[in-house]
Amino acid sequence: VSLAYDFGYSVLKRSKLVKGLILGVSVENPYVFTKYPGYDPEISWLDDSANGFGRDWYAYPRPMTITGNLKITF
Repeated sequence: VSLAYDFGYSVLKRSKLVKGLILGVSVENPYVFTKYPGYDPEISWLDDSANGFGRDWYAYPRPMTITGNLKITF
């Protein structure tokens, strides 16, 4: 998900230095839509009951990443 706001000329017309300004935010993995009871539904599940490989034991969920963006034109 990404949102940005472009400050137009009417807002920046008083500024002699800044000609353009865009402010934004991006979010990666904000929510996982699934009924999977484990941490990560994208992990491979192999039924190897002898050693448990492929199951999401000790697996961590994918992090939610939030990034801010700023673009200034002089």
